[in-house]
Amino acid sequence: MSPEEEKSKTRLVDWTYAYEKNQLSKIVGADDVEVSYGYDERGQLLWEKQGERKAQYTVKKTSKGSVLTNAVAKSDEQPERWSYDLHMRPVEAELSVGRSIRWKYGHDNEVSETLNQDGKLVLTRTTSQDGKTEKTILTDGKIYEVRRDACRPVPQAISRISSFFSFSVPG
Repeated sequence: MSPEEEKSKTRLVDWTYAYEKNQLSKIVGADDVEVSYGYDERGQLLWEKQGERKAQYTVKKTSKGSVLTNAVAKSDEQPERWSYDLHMRPVEAELSVGRSIRWKYGHDNEVSETLNQDGKLVLTRTTSQDGKTEKTILTDGKIYEVRRDACRPVPQAISRISSFFSFSVPG
């Protein structure tokens, strides 16, 4: 590729930052995309807005410590609600159209994820502490297991697939 061709692919983007009371209140970037922020009297972030999507943040004290909840929605839709534990790992997500996800964390890095639709269990997925094995169990009893090489995140074997199951694996 010639230097002229390389130069023609370069795009200069200006970002504009606005502050109120020493806090970031607005960013305007490429193609006039604007993100604005709102804070409480103590300076904690309460919300951010981009176009019609608005995210509301709340922090509440529980017996387990402080929990961050993030609710995201367009102005005309039911918000998604995400809750995180003290380590900022997701523990619960209430998604649109009756879907929800719950995460449980075991010893070391083991994680279990449960997906529900309209209050009914759809699947449970568990990832081993070393990240090499991911097991998905469907409500009809089918089990899908993905094993990864320690050096590569690409699956090395998938066992007990008894029917077509569509899922994507990062590669």
